[in-house]
Amino acid sequence: MRWVLWWFAVVSAYVIEFVTQVASEVVAGIIIAGLCTIIVASALLNAQPGVRVYWSWLKYLAKVPAAMLRDALLVSGRILWALRSGEQLVGMIERVPYDPGDRQNEVDQGREALAIFGVNAAPNTVVADVDLRGELVIHKLIAREEPRRSRQWPL
Repeated sequence: MRWVLWWFAVVSAYVIEFVTQVASEVVAGIIIAGLCTIIVASALLNAQPGVRVYWSWLKYLAKVPAAMLRDALLVSGRILWALRSGEQLVGMIERVPYDPGDRQNEVDQGREALAIFGVNAAPNTVVADVDLRGELVIHKLIAREEPRRSRQWPL
């Protein structure tokens, strides 16, 4: 029954998104939804996640929503200014100290995933590379000094 609900949700999303009015498009949506449901079902049934995340880690991500909103306004304003003035948008590369931990340890892998997500979530910053020697290479559209918490959580 759960997979029927998944299928119905995907078909509904397809019909709403593309405002289908022709029967052939609805049939195509039904087929696409069936394929998507089969893929999701097999992925979920065979999934064996090897990454652990602890709830206590979420406190490090507490400032991410505010950074997302701040950066969205900042980047939008900068893009509008560049369009109005004709200036070219040029970003900068910043290297931030980072300790990736043990690459074979599942706990460190989970921490790294959350840390990189937290840095990438704000529109002004994108992790371009994780240098295994101990740095995150971050691209920023607008240069800003931001205090970093630690080498393990460079958010």
